[in-house]
Amino acid sequence: MHTPLVTGEIYPIDTPLWFLRDLMIVVVTTPLLHLALRRARRVTMALLFAAWAASAFFPQGHHSQLLTAYFFFAWGAGISINGRDIFVEFGRKARVAAVAYVALSAAYAVAYCHCAEAMPLLKKANQCAGLITAYNAAAWLLQRGVCRVNRFLASASFFIYVGHMLVVHEVYMALVRLTHADPTGGLGSAAAHVLSIPLTTGLLLGVFYLLRRYTPRLLKVVAGRK
Repeated sequence: MHTPLVTGEIYPIDTPLWFLRDLMIVVVTTPLLHLALRRARRVTMALLFAAWAASAFFPQGHHSQLLTAYFFFAWGAGISINGRDIFVEFGRKARVAAVAYVALSAAYAVAYCHCAEAMPLLKKANQCAGLITAYNAAAWLLQRGVCRVNRFLASASFFIYVGHMLVVHEVYMALVRLTHADPTGGLGSAAAHVLSIPLTTGLLLGVFYLLRRYTPRLLKVVAGRK
């Protein structure tokens, strides 16, 4: 069953699974996409980006999400097909992307109050800059030993991605009830929003740990590994 959100786009009941739904379609057309990326990567990416950006003005239905899946899948595939290192590619754009991310985030906040029509396009541009910035930040932290890979967290990431939308609203409403905050706004509501994120993450990590320890076969089915 699919549910239309306020944007007019169509999502599964478990919202994050929209990408997996569309990825199935993208995979079917992979041979054609591979040929286009190998022979004319820049033209192919330019066309996909233009179509994806234009979909910001026509969000109704399913095409906007499908173009999102095609664009980001092709972006990663194009880098791999042409034998490039994603961290090297993104590293060259580190400063530009970081500045663009901050500027676009500020522009999005201003548009929220003064020009709502520009928000969808700003969001798409910000997603690209944010993706590059996140990759570069992760590489910087790992290379300098500030952080290291945690196998448990890495293995739980997809489980959290799939489950968080089913849980976070319930956690938020529980916090609102416990603190008697006004759910329509105010400091209490803002605090509940902020706290609901780490609490949801912690709850799902706990569930993942229990499933992995006591019912590993069930976890493989739930996490899409079987």
